[in-house]
Amino acid sequence: MLESEGDDARVQKMSKGYHKERPLWSIVQVEQSGIQEEMERIWESCKRMEDILQDLVDQNKVFLVVMELFTQGEHFLRTQEMGKLEGQKRWRVC
Repeated sequence: MLESEGDDARVQKMSKGYHKERPLWSIVQVEQSGIQEEMERIWESCKRMEDILQDLVDQNKVFLVVMELFTQGEHFLRTQEMGKLEGQKRWRVC
């Protein structure tokens, strides 16, 4: 390997394994960039999944509120139809 610093030039002897290691390092660098890209795709996928799960939670909350209102309305209609049970106080709706 030839290195130059200003007017001086030095020749450095390469180890015998250098030529064998060089392709391996190239493969490692390519693999690292591939792994980095895959990690970025996984991260984006996780963020999308988190958004989907949050939407499901929000939909379930809305469903629970609707079911509660439906149940209260059904109870109200039943009491209006049958009248007040003995011993119960009548609630006034404001």
